[in-house]
Amino acid sequence: MRSRLLGIATNLYRKYAPEAVLDPDAPKHWQEIVLYLFVLVAVSVGFLALLLGMYDNIQHDYWYILFACTIGYVGCLLVFFFPEARFEWRAATVCGLIYLIGISIVLTVGPFLSSREWLFAFSIMACILLGWPGAIASMVVSFVTWLGIWMLIKTDFWAHLFDAGKGAHHWLMITIDLLFIYVATALLTTFFSNRIGQSDQAAKSLSRQLLEERNKLAAFNRQLALEIEERKTIAKALQESEEKYRTILETMEDAYFEVDLQGKLTFFNRSLGVQLGYSGAELIGTHFRTLVDGAHAAKLVRAFNKLFRSGSAAQSVDIEIRTRHKGIRILSLLATLVRDGDGAPVKFQGLSRDITENRLMEEHLQRARKMEAVGALAGGVAHDLNNTLSGVVGYPELLLMNLPETDPLRKPIMGIKKSGEKAVAIVQDLLTLARRGVAVKEITNLNTLVHEYLQSTEFHTLKAFHAEVKFETQLAPSLLNISGSPIHLSKSLMNLISNAAEAIKDEGTIFVSTANRYVEQNEATSGNLAEGDYVVLTVRDTGEGIPPEDIDRIFEPFFTKKVMGRSGTGLGMAVVWGTVEDHGGHIDVRSGPGRGTTFTIHLPATREAVLQPTPTLSVADYRGHGERILIVDDVATQREVASKMLTVLGYAPEAVDSGLAAVAHCKTHKVDLLLLDMIMRPGIDGLETYKRILALHPGQKAIIASGYSETERIKETLRLGAGAYLKKPYSMEKLGLAVKNALSSEPTQASEPPAAAPSWRPS
Repeated sequence: MRSRLLGIATNLYRKYAPEAVLDPDAPKHWQEIVLYLFVLVAVSVGFLALLLGMYDNIQHDYWYILFACTIGYVGCLLVFFFPEARFEWRAATVCGLIYLIGISIVLTVGPFLSSREWLFAFSIMACILLGWPGAIASMVVSFVTWLGIWMLIKTDFWAHLFDAGKGAHHWLMITIDLLFIYVATALLTTFFSNRIGQSDQAAKSLSRQLLEERNKLAAFNRQLALEIEERKTIAKALQESEEKYRTILETMEDAYFEVDLQGKLTFFNRSLGVQLGYSGAELIGTHFRTLVDGAHAAKLVRAFNKLFRSGSAAQSVDIEIRTRHKGIRILSLLATLVRDGDGAPVKFQGLSRDITENRLMEEHLQRARKMEAVGALAGGVAHDLNNTLSGVVGYPELLLMNLPETDPLRKPIMGIKKSGEKAVAIVQDLLTLARRGVAVKEITNLNTLVHEYLQSTEFHTLKAFHAEVKFETQLAPSLLNISGSPIHLSKSLMNLISNAAEAIKDEGTIFVSTANRYVEQNEATSGNLAEGDYVVLTVRDTGEGIPPEDIDRIFEPFFTKKVMGRSGTGLGMAVVWGTVEDHGGHIDVRSGPGRGTTFTIHLPATREAVLQPTPTLSVADYRGHGERILIVDDVATQREVASKMLTVLGYAPEAVDSGLAAVAHCKTHKVDLLLLDMIMRPGIDGLETYKRILALHPGQKAIIASGYSETERIKETLRLGAGAYLKKPYSMEKLGLAVKNALSSEPTQASEPPAAAPSWRPS
């Protein structure tokens, strides 16, 4: 209940209060409060006092008092409900009403009762509310009032109350006292009122200053809070940036390093340790000269000096560096010089990338392109030579069949045949170099090839020529098999051992070994080897070694260091390289002057078993029975040799010199088998010829003969139904077997319909 009444009073107080009462910064704030409180009390309590005094005033005929009190109450109501009126008017009105009530009491009951308190209150209120003007005005009004009262006493105005003579003297004494009291009170009240006002103004000023300072402090605190938050954000961003920077440094493949001006490592990321194979504790403080040898150390010093002296932005340099587990690696460095705020050099920083594999791949690619270019030329030459050698190899075989064993011509003819076969072997080297040779792959074992070579005539001839060279072998007993061409692999083995023997001037040793090896996926290799099992062939010699300037050229075609007059076409190592590439392997060479040479070859292994050799066939096994065979070849010698061989074998051959002639022949004649040359100039080639003949005779049997390579067009011809591919120059046995197998097979349907319309393809 109490709080409710307090709330009502507070609301009433605020509702009718002037703005200056509610505004502490108003100029007359405290005077407004005094005036408002006085009026509020007069309005609320005065009404009750008016009612209580009304009866007594009427009963005693105090009409002046009743009139003055009524006027005073109404005046207070007006002041209360019109707070927007000027303060001086409201203050003067209230003071006047107090004076009016006091005068009405004096006139009614005389000057010696309570009238003096009201007049005193009038003076005090005037001093408080109006200051010095009010004090002066109240004293003047009071003095005039006292004088008027004395005159009224003299005229016996209050004769019914007291004796005029005594009353005048008595009032004179009271007036003297009142004068002193009024003046002292007015002065003191006004002084204290002004001091209170000044103090209030000072307090307000200080309050305003304090508020301003407080606002400034609050603004500063807010700014400080913003700066603190901003610094926290910056610190967090810096921390995140540092973490991101560190994460990037620790996860990037390239190595980051910092080196002081003395050349010692001061900071680096994890990748540098991985590149070099050392821990952070081992590398920190290490001088780069302990990791880089001779010329490369000088090369690095020159790069750092150029950075230091020229002030260039960055220096790039490739160096060879020693690693713990990977031997010598090639690193590409990009370094910059770091300066302090004054521009003085403080350290070097940079990035390092291991480009060993890239460099090897570049060299491998350059070598492959060079081999491809030379091989293309060699392949074209080989094609023409094969056609030419067909007569050199074929005719002696035909002649020997008709000569008795005692005929003296057999020996020179046999020499011609062997010379032709050697020429064919050289041509085969050219085809291997061009990587267009016919690689007939079969399951074989490298140990078997090594044993066969060590028992061959070529090896015994080599051993006799290099009598002081020892040969040692260490062959793995459980060596895995490989899928490849035994002829090409044997030739490569022979070339490696022959080159090793040539490299030994006097006494020395050639060591041949085989081994099984599993290459892990993450294992660092110098070639593009996939994960899996490999057979490793190693040929090592104790010869004079390969000079550094020649190490990159040994696999180039026609490059040789052999003594003039000895065997050597410059194709040996090129053939080895091509053979290894054709078998999906990798060859590595390690050599140096006076340290000998080691060739290491990785070949993919297989779990398949070696097939048993087929028994030797006699001529009767592949003799014909008069079947009609059409020979299609643009070389007259080739047509003649093939015709004679087929005639000897019991067939009925016919020959034409072009594809168009073959198509025309097949329009009017039926043949049992086509012997097709692939490349014929001018006119259509073997594929187009076969397509047109298939359009005339679906299922026509055919075999392909070519001195070049098993190209995509040859493979397409085989897919259309051709039975076999025969490489020129061929022997009677190979020709007979191919023809016999093709004739005995069922007709093959083409995998795609042959084109009926003719087309011309330039060769």
